[in-house]
Amino acid sequence: MKLRTKFSLILLVGVFLHGKGRSDTVAFDEVGDTAGNIELAIAGLMPVYTDGGWSAAGVVPAIEMAVSDVNSRFDVLPGYKLKLYLKDDHCNPGYATSLLFEHLMTSPTKLMILGSGCSIASVPVANAAPYYNLLQSSFSTSGELGDDDRFPYFYRVVQSDLGLNPPYLAILRHFEWKRVAVLYHDILFFAMGKDSLLEILKKDGVDVVVSESFNDYPVHQLESIKKNDVRIILVMGYEDKTRKAFCEIRSSLKDIYLTPTSTMLGKERGSLRHFDVTEAICR
Repeated sequence: MKLRTKFSLILLVGVFLHGKGRSDTVAFDEVGDTAGNIELAIAGLMPVYTDGGWSAAGVVPAIEMAVSDVNSRFDVLPGYKLKLYLKDDHCNPGYATSLLFEHLMTSPTKLMILGSGCSIASVPVANAAPYYNLLQSSFSTSGELGDDDRFPYFYRVVQSDLGLNPPYLAILRHFEWKRVAVLYHDILFFAMGKDSLLEILKKDGVDVVVSESFNDYPVHQLESIKKNDVRIILVMGYEDKTRKAFCEIRSSLKDIYLTPTSTMLGKERGSLRHFDVTEAICR
């Protein structure tokens, strides 16, 4: 286990760098003269081409760089070389599970799992990993993956998504906002984040007047928000869903809501930059 943990830490040196993505099955291995070294095979799962989920396309070149850097040094793993067999799981839980077993059924024998970068795909993989004695290293943020009893072989280098809820509360306290509405993308990942958020808001005396899930444009949910005259709207979802929610809020409620006393706060996954609703294609 110590040796496997060492591999995990080495690979994670470069995962937050940027670059262009790539698709299909890719193998990363040696740089320079590593002939005769023992190969350490790693099963890689990354969401590159996705349908609405989070894409790790920009992370793939950094992983390639990390593997190359480790293999080009003779003081890190002398006598060994890393080889990463990377597959695109499309941020799809069923497909990610299928790819995991494809990794397990094909040579060479994999020693650990790197990925997925998408939480909904990481959870089923993390469920299966202990049965094959496989350490899993990921940058998925789902609060569900923080259960050490359920996922004893899962490690990550980013905070849980639940760690983003205290900043929400800090903003509400700063502006003394006490009545809010919560909109969240209707998948388990964001539902768990919503439950945690509602708990800390309740303890702090914040009145969550409306809490609604949505899958596309939240038309009916906004009717309830409008009816209850809630001016602070918290939105939780992947980037494409959050954009749609902001679009609908802007178009449906702009006459009374987009004023100096009305605010939308979005917690989204999928982008490393801020965005405004004018960038999205609104219906």
